[in-house]
Amino acid sequence: PLPGTDEEAEWADPGTPPEFAAFEERAVREAGPPALFRVRVERVARERIVKKPGAFPFLPAREEKVIEYEKVEIKEPIPADPRVLRSFWAPADALVGHIVAPRPGKPGKSIYGKPISPPHDDDPSFQFGRGLSRAKGEIHAETAGFVRVGKRWADLVPFSPHRLNVRRSEDGATFLMDFTPGARELPPPDPAAALEEAVAAGASPDTLVPPETVSAALSRAIQARKPLEGLSLSLDRDAEVSVQVSEDGLMATLSIAKGRGKGIPLALSMVSSALAARNLKGIKGDKLKADVLAFYKGPETELRDYILVEGRAPARGKDRSFGFRPSFMEVDEAKATLAALQAHPALAAKVPSLGEFPLSAVELVAVVKKGQELARFSAPVPGQAGVDVYGNALPGLPGADPAVRVYENVVMDGEAFMSGEDGLLLASSSAEAGTGIRVVPWRDARIEVTVAKDAMSASVSLGREYGLGRGLGMDSVQAALAGAGVRFGIDPKAIETALAYARDGMTVADHVVARGRPAVIAGGWKINWIVRLASGSTFTLRTDGSADFKNRDTATLVKEGDAILEMSRIGVEGQDGSDVLGQALKAPRDPRVAEPPTWDASIREERRENGDVVLKAARSGDLKFDKNRLSVDSAQKINGDIGPATGNVRFPGPVAVGGSVLAGFAIVAGGDLGVAGSIEAALASADGSIKIGEGIKGARKGTVRAKGTIEAGFAEQAMLLAVEGITLKNSALLCNLKTNGKLTLQGDKGHLVGGVCRARKGIEVQNLGSETGSRTEVSFGQDYLIKDAIEAEEREIERVKLLVLQADREMQDTEGRHGDLAEVRQRKLKLVKLLEKRGLRLFELREKFEEHFPGEIAVRGTVFPGTVLESHARTLEIKAKKTRVAFYFDLQAGRIAERPLK
Repeated sequence: PLPGTDEEAEWADPGTPPEFAAFEERAVREAGPPALFRVRVERVARERIVKKPGAFPFLPAREEKVIEYEKVEIKEPIPADPRVLRSFWAPADALVGHIVAPRPGKPGKSIYGKPISPPHDDDPSFQFGRGLSRAKGEIHAETAGFVRVGKRWADLVPFSPHRLNVRRSEDGATFLMDFTPGARELPPPDPAAALEEAVAAGASPDTLVPPETVSAALSRAIQARKPLEGLSLSLDRDAEVSVQVSEDGLMATLSIAKGRGKGIPLALSMVSSALAARNLKGIKGDKLKADVLAFYKGPETELRDYILVEGRAPARGKDRSFGFRPSFMEVDEAKATLAALQAHPALAAKVPSLGEFPLSAVELVAVVKKGQELARFSAPVPGQAGVDVYGNALPGLPGADPAVRVYENVVMDGEAFMSGEDGLLLASSSAEAGTGIRVVPWRDARIEVTVAKDAMSASVSLGREYGLGRGLGMDSVQAALAGAGVRFGIDPKAIETALAYARDGMTVADHVVARGRPAVIAGGWKINWIVRLASGSTFTLRTDGSADFKNRDTATLVKEGDAILEMSRIGVEGQDGSDVLGQALKAPRDPRVAEPPTWDASIREERRENGDVVLKAARSGDLKFDKNRLSVDSAQKINGDIGPATGNVRFPGPVAVGGSVLAGFAIVAGGDLGVAGSIEAALASADGSIKIGEGIKGARKGTVRAKGTIEAGFAEQAMLLAVEGITLKNSALLCNLKTNGKLTLQGDKGHLVGGVCRARKGIEVQNLGSETGSRTEVSFGQDYLIKDAIEAEEREIERVKLLVLQADREMQDTEGRHGDLAEVRQRKLKLVKLLEKRGLRLFELREKFEEHFPGEIAVRGTVFPGTVLESHARTLEIKAKKTRVAFYFDLQAGRIAERPLK
């Protein structure tokens, strides 16, 4: 036989690069013997216990052994000759060789003619160690390194070069470096070269990190043998988006800077937020979106002063004019006045601007008063309006102001020029120099005559002359009095005194210089009203100044015994007089004097020892004063509703209402109250009894209270309070009822459903509660007015306790300041005594409340579950329907009992 050939490998030797050649021998030698393995697969039996359910649900689960087979790979080492026949360096994923398939041997034949098998190897395969892989006859290097080839084996000793790559981030703002460390024996890459590569890619050198930072990162990666991915070569900077608006609001620009390094990256939402915060108008959205997206995706790192929107500047209007207000002197009068001014010796001292504005340049002269308007600019005429970047209108600019030169005693007040002195207005106007204005002090002595309203006196107010004005004198004052019509009672001495004061520079104001002779008043009666008569107003004023149309001032209400008015006889025989104007005055009656009124039996007269008369009300009611006659109506009748037409009604006697009491209004009667209609969400109160023709529709706001009884057709969602008793023809739905008498619901519809009822003498109803189980609470057998007093007393005790605590804190503060404790201690002592007094009062009230009053709950029909009965702190909750039953409080058993209704 002829032997065959084993599987072999043909190597494509690319050769070891020169920079790795120095490390090849050592790396191959120190790699150790090759680690070669063959994999053998065996089937291994595994035994496990499984639980299976019993044959019936109530039987326990049974356990069974199950044998399962699985394939297990077993690695067996292959002995090999460790000698390395050749070696070379290969990059990662490189094709380093091919597999040469084995050839079988040829069988021989013996001399007997029988075949002889060729010799063969048990394992003809070429073995590969780590780092090499075979696929379809090709041998590939899984990683970079030195390929070692021995006798029918080969493996790879890892030895990779350093790999460094510089790239730009997706937004183009940051330059990144990727680095995969190779063999530690190799020197690290040059950091300056990496930075130069970033500059070549478009980075600005001043935005890159220093080489030392890159070198340190490379060294750490090589030592840790961990690659660097996306190491930022750019200095950190947060992304910035800002919108700038010019001061005049006519231009808005956008500036964007992308984030670098570890800084916050740019997000399009940042642009949207910046624009939304500004609320600009007129932005071309499509163009802006396209330009921002182009920048966002492009390589540029900054977008500066991008114009978002431009407004329209306002235009200037027509120039303003300048107009004078006073009436100017005629030409001749003006020339004479200017000549007098020119001759006055004090002119130069009082007018220092004569050199700049001489009298010779004056064209207009007028007499003016201090505070008088001299001239005014015309109203500004705005030009065409503009629009700012926010869409707001920019008002047009007014025209230019004319040139005005202002000198002494002229005050600018907004658009107007005011005189600062009494004097002469001197003005000039020329196209070249503009307008010049000044006021020269010029005021005659002031003489003002004031006649009193009753013409019984006349007074003068005097002021000294000012500037070149005329002075004061007796003749001038008398002429002024005559001009005012004063002819009677003039006192020359008083005039001289006033002139002397004025000449000395003193203020003379309202100095009386003439007096009339008053008439002597004739006798009569003086009327003094004690009560305030109603004004008849259909509204009153609240404390905040607003009008209250519900509470009106249309009735004067009095109670029996109230004092109404007082009459006193005054005066003597009359005497005629004269006013300062010389007019005779007849002796009239004093305005306080009036004819005494008349009255009827509703008014009572009381006379005093001095002859005065006091009129008092003989009964309570509405005080009427008509044609000087007094009377008191003891009852009031209202034909319509209590509402907007009447306002709230309060009357000290009985009241009859022909309509209804509308929601939001109130009626308070001092006697009985009758309402023909209904009472809505309103207040109805009476010191007597209340009768309601229809019913009460409270809407949870209505309240009806009476010291007597309450009678109505029905009640819904209302509060009813009666001292003597409550009677309804039909039902009471969701009401709060309280009476010290008895609650009676008449007829087949007399149902008490929901709410709370407290009736001392009990209740009588058709049905109590409802099928739906509405909670209905009924208390009976006790004085519930005393319970109200107990609750009020408890609230007052709590208030006094708080005052005592407050006094304690105040004593502590005062003691800390070393102050006087006497006043605080005295106040606390009074509070403690008041607390003891009210505690005793509360104890007495609670004892009285425990007193039992006969009463029962009589149900002619059905009492339903949901009803709770209470008396003397004992409760009975109805759990099942009961018919024709009565409940009462059993004093012997101390509980609520029941019995069949007779």
